[in-house]
Amino acid sequence: MNKTQLIFRHEFLNTVKRVGFIIMTLIVPVLALLAIGIFQLVSAIIEPSEVETTTIGYIDDIGEFDQYTTQGLIELVCYNTQDDATKALINGNVSEYFVIPRDYTSTGVINHYTLEKQPETPAPTVAAIKRFLTSNILAGKVPQATINVIDAPLNLQTYGDWRRVYRAGWMGECYHSRTFQLSTCLLHYVLRQFYAFGAGE
Repeated sequence: MNKTQLIFRHEFLNTVKRVGFIIMTLIVPVLALLAIGIFQLVSAIIEPSEVETTTIGYIDDIGEFDQYTTQGLIELVCYNTQDDATKALINGNVSEYFVIPRDYTSTGVINHYTLEKQPETPAPTVAAIKRFLTSNILAGKVPQATINVIDAPLNLQTYGDWRRVYRAGWMGECYHSRTFQLSTCLLHYVLRQFYAFGAGE
């Protein structure tokens, strides 16, 4: 072992053996845990804000779309005529409405009306209307479980390959400890080096 390594080893061991250094290294994760606990406690005490529901009107010229009117945070309300739906739109009772024409099953065309200038219909609205139409078309023809799969065909669950992470050594372990990465990794590394140098004496 050359002089540089001996000096580094000596300085390193003197540093990590200091009480102040050990206390500061240990206290950071404790403070992080306390901060997380306080945040969760405050979040639990504060009442969550009310979830706003969007109401969309529709006119069913076919007369077969009367189920599945609740699509998540979107509520679908049926109107008998387009005049009634337009009045509801102007009065603010609905944010928009759409018309299911008699030839919908052959053309697939839906007429959408809104007071806002939109280059295209928002994706959540399109998804809700699509689920509403699909569910009503399939109702009574296929089991409900099949309708649910058709409405939401993908429930993606991702599992990471942690073997590669752990093979990266102490950095992999630090990456896995996400809550207080910096402080815990530093402590882990310092203790490892401490024991490594101690074993080499």
